[in-house]
Amino acid sequence: EEIYDDEGNYVESVTPHIWGQKIGSDDYPVLGGDKVYLVTNCNNESDYSNENINNTHDWSNKDGICANGCGTQCSHEGISDGECDICKAEFQASVTDKDDNEIGTYKTFDEAFAVARENEDSTLTLLRSVTLTDYLFANSCRFTLDLNGKILLKETDRVLQTGENADITIKDSGEGGTVQTTAEYATAIVNFGNLTIESGKIKSDMGVSNYGTLNFIDGEVEVESLAAIYNGEMGVVYIYGGSLAN
Repeated sequence: EEIYDDEGNYVESVTPHIWGQKIGSDDYPVLGGDKVYLVTNCNNESDYSNENINNTHDWSNKDGICANGCGTQCSHEGISDGECDICKAEFQASVTDKDDNEIGTYKTFDEAFAVARENEDSTLTLLRSVTLTDYLFANSCRFTLDLNGKILLKETDRVLQTGENADITIKDSGEGGTVQTTAEYATAIVNFGNLTIESGKIKSDMGVSNYGTLNFIDGEVEVESLAAIYNGEMGVVYIYGGSLAN
């Protein structure tokens, strides 16, 4: 096909795009399919791609390391809903310091929890819902757990226990963030330290067993059969708002 400008002067000839193929989806070329380019990857090896970009990395392993063998690690510059926008690696949580500077993004919640405990006044943010293998124990530390609209679940036993030297704040910057155990007659949180609940939901047969100081500022405790808040000997509870329901 020849192309001319408005004055009838010849500009160029263009070969119409008729056949194409979506790499990885189409088994054969199809009429009107995606355009295919011959490109070179980061190891200078030729391959076919739907993007006309050379020196490309292969992130198909979804582990953040180029599958071509060049050793390049993904920068993880953008993470949406716990997934890297570039390599598609999955992350469960992130930690920021007291000034909201990023300390790190972690593939497992346990890694992030350990980092938060070592960084005073840090914030541990859930990037996706997590089912715990073991319950969490926090002592001699002060940080905030941001549920971020996700669910922190323990199917057996409690979700979190705080020691007498712990100072933990729980909040939900998203919608529907929940600390939950599905174990029968289990307590979601056992507090021996200083626990502040700013927002979010606690869901279990018994909500919070308190033997320290509990500041319930807002949020919701939803229980199936037992007490929303059990206050043990020497425990102190301050309730400023929120709801307690069964």
